[in-house]
Amino acid sequence: MWFIWTFLACSGAPEKDAAIAIAPLETFSPGMWEQRALTIQSGLQEALALSEADEKQEAHDLVEAIYTGSFEPELEPVIRAHLGRRVALELEYEFAKMLRAIQHRREREEQLEILLDQVGQAAAILESKAASMRQD
Repeated sequence: MWFIWTFLACSGAPEKDAAIAIAPLETFSPGMWEQRALTIQSGLQEALALSEADEKQEAHDLVEAIYTGSFEPELEPVIRAHLGRRVALELEYEFAKMLRAIQHRREREEQLEILLDQVGQAAAILESKAASMRQD
């Protein structure tokens, strides 16, 4: 399954107008990106708890829902536009690895920490960039 996510993340030509459709960072309220990251992180921690309670399918479904419902439509386009395509692809890949890790006890906590950290870092950089743009 993770291979499919990786393939989907890397396939297809990027839309030329994708960056144009995103409003400038400074127009968003302060703290917005960090709040979105916290929402994603909270959901991922809930998925880990489900997985540890041996509800692996529910955990898998929750991670997919977080990706398609929160990360992909809200954070991914902004990350791609303002932090670069590589950062967005790395995060997409980490989501795919998280889906795989749910099935493996030894991997899931480590993968969760990696994904939580990367989502948090991306949001913090977006916040920092937005703040410096507001000051200019």
